[in-house]
Amino acid sequence: MKLCNWKLLFIFLAGAFLLTACGGGGSSSPKFGVGEGSTSTGGSSTGGSTGGSTTTSVVKLGNGTGSSFVLGQLASTKTTLQSGGSATLSLNVVDANNSPVLDAYSVRFSSTCLAAGSALLTKNGSNVSQITTADGLGSVTYTPQGCSGIDTVTANMTVGEATLTATVALTVEVDQVLAVEFVSVSTDKLSLRGIGGSETAQVTFKLVGAQSAPIIGETVNFSLSTQEGGVSLAGGTTTGVTDSAGLVTTVVQSGTTATTVKVFATHASTLIQGSSTDIVISTGVAVDDFFSISLSSRQPANAYNTDGIEVKINVIASDQFGNSPPNGTQVRFVSAEAGKVDPACSLTDGRCSVTWLSSSPRPSDNRVQVLAYMRGAESFTDVNGNSVYDAAEIGLHTDLGEPYADENENNQYDLGEFFVDIDQDGVFDAMGDGEWNGPCMSGVNSAAICSAKDSTFISRDIRLFMPRNEMSVVSYGSFPAHGGTVSAVGGLTLTGLILDDGNGNPWPTGTTYAWKIDVSDTKTLRMESTSGSVKTIFPEDSVAMPPFSVRFTDNSAFTVPARAEVTLTVTFPDATKYEYFFFVDYNKES
Repeated sequence: MKLCNWKLLFIFLAGAFLLTACGGGGSSSPKFGVGEGSTSTGGSSTGGSTGGSTTTSVVKLGNGTGSSFVLGQLASTKTTLQSGGSATLSLNVVDANNSPVLDAYSVRFSSTCLAAGSALLTKNGSNVSQITTADGLGSVTYTPQGCSGIDTVTANMTVGEATLTATVALTVEVDQVLAVEFVSVSTDKLSLRGIGGSETAQVTFKLVGAQSAPIIGETVNFSLSTQEGGVSLAGGTTTGVTDSAGLVTTVVQSGTTATTVKVFATHASTLIQGSSTDIVISTGVAVDDFFSISLSSRQPANAYNTDGIEVKINVIASDQFGNSPPNGTQVRFVSAEAGKVDPACSLTDGRCSVTWLSSSPRPSDNRVQVLAYMRGAESFTDVNGNSVYDAAEIGLHTDLGEPYADENENNQYDLGEFFVDIDQDGVFDAMGDGEWNGPCMSGVNSAAICSAKDSTFISRDIRLFMPRNEMSVVSYGSFPAHGGTVSAVGGLTLTGLILDDGNGNPWPTGTTYAWKIDVSDTKTLRMESTSGSVKTIFPEDSVAMPPFSVRFTDNSAFTVPARAEVTLTVTFPDATKYEYFFFVDYNKES
């Protein structure tokens, strides 16, 4: 070989050595196992070169620290638990020396049961699917909710371009059915089949085990407490299988007879049974005879001179069977003479109320007529007991005219009084149309007669007073005038004293009265009030104060003629007092 060739060979080998020493001959990325990763930060390398080299830090996911650190595994307070029980899952993020990493990392959790919604993860009482570590620590609470078998929970954490994982396998024991719980019913009031309205109700139950955890995939059979009138379960809903929340549903269909029905749900394997609340099957249409109104106070104190005095107006409505109309049925109110009233209320279980407030204008007689009205049916006398209006009841129904407020209390409509113009013709119709107006019941009984109108307006009005705090004599009867004298021999009875507020109205609620007799010799004369107790609260719902009666009798110790002063003191709610007094000259013998 020539010398020049040896030179070329030496140069080639030297260059290859230099390439290898400088790393130019290739490179490899660091390799990490499950639960390991790395992060990089800018800065100089330990070799002292001045380029853009980096420092690499190792991050690991598992549980524990130091020598007790276990890579790729989550810690759990329990590995076997019942559905509805709980276990705390915890993790640690450490560096290459198994010391806690203080940087915060987001950790996501997943499992088969979590994905199916049959298990929950919570943190501080809130449902979570991921958490953020603090000082290298993180924990969540795992609660199975119908899950059973082995559920492997996986925690995933991203570090740089690497995904770190840690897992734990939890065994959830198969739960034992402890109860079939009633959950809900879409409506608890159904219309009779064939008259329209709501004729079906969805009823839901829940199969639960220990700690009220739902039980999934179990068969439940349904039955009814009665089949009266053909009430039934909808086809395909006599049995069901509990879903991922332990819920199972059936559907009730109404029949043609007014009745009340319950749904029973029975777990097929254990025969454990639950029951729904009552479902009422009825017309659902309020009837005139079953519509009533009342007041919390007919004579509210101080209403005549004070704005904002409250009176509750209550209504109750039922259908022809005495059952409640559907919840949400509206009742409207009008107080055209005086005061302010809520325009409407919605029935709940057949009742509702509004508030009336005293305000201007105030009628000269201080009386206010309040009208309540709603959609409903006319009443009829069911002479053959078949629950429908048919040929046997023609002429035996209440033929209602248009509702109105009898503001002048003469029991008839007068021009200017408020009325409900049902037919929108601008004219008050005092008489009905001669037909029974109510829901067509031909679907219940083919003999039923159906009107062109399946409803009308039914109404009630009620009077309330705004009484004055005054005492006025309507009639003395046999009593003497104020300050007068009456003579008596051998006994005396006075009757017929009638009092009011000076405006023809009863006294305000809360008014009290008291009789008093004053004689020089207390052994001489006794007085008995025969109109009630000596002191009483003025009764409600009276047009005027009921007549007083007072009887005087002598005492066995009576020896001389006597004069007695008799006083009636009336005290009003605002503490105003009025007195009526008279004298009795009494002789034991004539």
